[in-house]
Amino acid sequence: MDRLNLSSTVQNISQRGNMSKDDKDERVIDFASARKTVRLKQKADARKAKEEQANANRVRFGRTGAEKKADRLRAERIKRELEGAKRDDAPEDGIPEQDS
Repeated sequence: MDRLNLSSTVQNISQRGNMSKDDKDERVIDFASARKTVRLKQKADARKAKEEQANANRVRFGRTGAEKKADRLRAERIKRELEGAKRDDAPEDGIPEQDS
């Protein structure tokens, strides 16, 4: 240390003895609180990233339950209509028999 830094350090140490309790509290760093703050921010960032990923997956893959149910009911209705429109004398495989 050079002479200037050493003298200022000595002055700071000597002044601390004369500081009131309130002044000392302002200079104290609460590392537990700082760690907690950092941890909570990391957790919030992780939740935000997961929510963004979930939204992207919903857009990419998802359909609501109502949409799935509507599609299923629509398919069942079409199947019933086709079954009702079939002719009784039509063969099962759909290929008419040829008379030779």
